[in-house]
Order: sequence, then structure tokens, then C-alpha cells
Amino acid sequence: MNWASLQVLVTGGGGFLGSHLCEALLKKGAKKLTLFGHLGERAKENLGALWKEVETIPGDIVEERQKLGSIAKRSDLIFHLAGMDTPSECQEHFDRALHTNVLATAHLLSNAERCSRLLFFSSALVYSHNTSAPLCETDPLLAESAYATTKQMAELLCQNAYHEKKLPVTIVRNFNIYGPRQDTAFVIPSIITQALSKRAVELWNPEPIRDFTYVVDAIDAMIRIAEAPSLSGEVVNLGTGEGQRIGDIAKTLSNFLGVPVCFMNLDRGETTQLICDRTKLTRATGWVPAIPLLSGLQQTIEYYKRQNT
Repeated sequence: MNWASLQVLVTGGGGFLGSHLCEALLKKGAKKLTLFGHLGERAKENLGALWKEVETIPGDIVEERQKLGSIAKRSDLIFHLAGMDTPSECQEHFDRALHTNVLATAHLLSNAERCSRLLFFSSALVYSHNTSAPLCETDPLLAESAYATTKQMAELLCQNAYHEKKLPVTIVRNFNIYGPRQDTAFVIPSIITQALSKRAVELWNPEPIRDFTYVVDAIDAMIRIAEAPSLSGEVVNLGTGEGQRIGDIAKTLSNFLGVPVCFMNLDRGETTQLICDRTKLTRATGWVPAIPLLSGLQQTIEYYKRQNT
């Protein structure tokens, strides 16, 4: 793929994943890179010196859908990362989540006619909680939260665009990505920032098992997916294939930081385990995770330590 010749659009490009993706795309030689979304001070901080190397178009994917549509019309490749990604926020503001995660996606799809590839970023939470791990792309779906419902609805729109319009869209089902710049509402940065600010960690439920991918590995996978024509029109999981108990992650982080950890043992109805079967991804792209968990956790700790000073 000749990245230098492509007009690339990244929605949500100033966020956690988007900023890391932009760094990687520029290293790949992308010359015409456009970011659309909420591009305030946090985005400038995430992008750093790269801010001046990309085209930044601030806008709300719901309120300014026409602007988003006009950018999509001139894009060769689209990474659609923007959306409400916090399950509790989606539950509390479902109408907003519906417009952001579903209707804005529909508008983007309807304006991406010249696009040669579109990656839609979904979630492993669309899988049924009753399915045994590891989860593969053909396992049954059963969205059991507002967030997962909006992701599953958007997936159906992507599949329809592929079958009806031959739009070369790939649905990427993320398991758990972590690393520098992630919002502290998510489990790993939440544990780290608790340890740094309170000198103790309190965890609701240590039992859930999750599949954690370091952000650099995840971005490598996303770019490989975009470069793989065989994944056009497909759903593909993104995860390491290894499950980690949340309580063990908390103990590891607390040991690194020298603070105690307290488990409240309160079951909030979370999925017991979400572990990825990455067979399809690896066969199509050759991707395997390169960053060991302990190394990724240490790099993430160093980032939040710098933020905390």
C-alpha cells in the first residue's frame, strides 16, 4: 500500500487510539492525513509535535455530520474511531450514544463512496456472555449493555454497506487495549492513577478475565488490517489470545508501585471472561503481539508518573 498517495481520514484522531494511530501512519509515510473530531487541548497534548503535520478539522460527528460527510467524500481510507466508548456513559445517555455510535456511522458510510478501505472499530462486548472463551468471529452475538447495543447496530450498518454498495469495510472487534494516553475511566489507568494519587488501590471485582493488548501492538494490527484486501467485508478480532485476571493485573501494578490493593469483591454483573481468538487476524496479516504484558504495564506506569508530576 502506497500510504503517501492516500487521503486518509481518522475520526477521533486526537484520542487515545487515534493519536497513536496518527503517529504510526506518519511513520508509514502518510502525507495526506486528516483528523476529525473533538480536537481540543487534550488532543493537542496527545499529538504533541505531530499536530502541525496533520490536517485537523474540529467538529462533532453528530452535530456536524455534513462537515464529516464532505471530508469522507474525498477520503481514500477511513479509520472510524470516534464515538462514545465508556459503557456507563452510554447507559446514562443512551440517546446521545445512539446518535454518536450509530447514526453518525450511518452518515459516514453513506458518504464514503470513493473510499478504498474503511475500518470500523467495534467491541468484543457484542459477543454473548454465555459463550465460552476464546471467542471467534462466528460466535453468537448478544449485546447486553447500551454500549454493546450501539456497536452491534453500527456493525449491521457496515455489513449492509458492504453487501448493498460493495463498500470495502472491515469491522474490527477490539478486546481490551491499554497504554499511555488512555482515559482513566478504564481499568489499567484507573488502577495506576489510584496508586499514584492515593497510595492505595481499591478494586470492585478482581475475578473478570480480560485480554489486554498494548496500544503499539494494537495499532500495528490495525494498519495490517487496512493493508489486507482479504479482510474487506469481514469481521476480525483484535486481541492477544491470552486472558488475564483483573485481580492479578492489580496486584502486579500495586507491586510495581509499592502500594496495597484492596478487593471489594462486589459483582457488578460484568462478563466473566473475554478472551480473543486471533486466528483469523494472524492468518490474514501475520500479526502477533510483540510487547509482553509486564513491559507494556511498565511503559504505561511511566507515562502516568510523568502526568502526575
